[in-house]
Amino acid sequence: YAATAMDELCDFYLSHHRDMASLHHGMEEVLQFLKEHGTKLAVFTGKCERTTDITLKELGISKYFDLVVSGTDVVNHKPHPEGISKVLQAFSLGPAEALMVGDSLADVKASRAAGVKMAAAVWDSYDKERMLQSGTEYQFSEVRELFDWFRTHIN
Repeated sequence: YAATAMDELCDFYLSHHRDMASLHHGMEEVLQFLKEHGTKLAVFTGKCERTTDITLKELGISKYFDLVVSGTDVVNHKPHPEGISKVLQAFSLGPAEALMVGDSLADVKASRAAGVKMAAAVWDSYDKERMLQSGTEYQFSEVRELFDWFRTHIN
């Protein structure tokens, strides 16, 4: 029954995705800029592999990511840092060489546990006030602010 239910969920998710999610204006330009400048990009999400794949394809951004770590790929979910550790290991990076961009307190806690700097993307955070008070290294209220920061910090 679980496999059938998952198939039905994914069918529904795919057919209704455009009604449930969209890419924030300017975000594809940020991803394109980062890729053009040789930045390795990864997604670490609690979504399962199938729904993550649907989202990345439906938003047209799967081509930008070198690695996807989904909830299917980890034993310990956020706020545990396992997913971040997988990203660091895959790219042979130390924590000081990475930046996590996220919109939830679980993202903040995972980045802290992994020793990775955190950029809070609060333009659509469901917990904006607590995110702003979480003590992240960077906070961005708009996609444009994030893009401007990357343009001044990446050569």
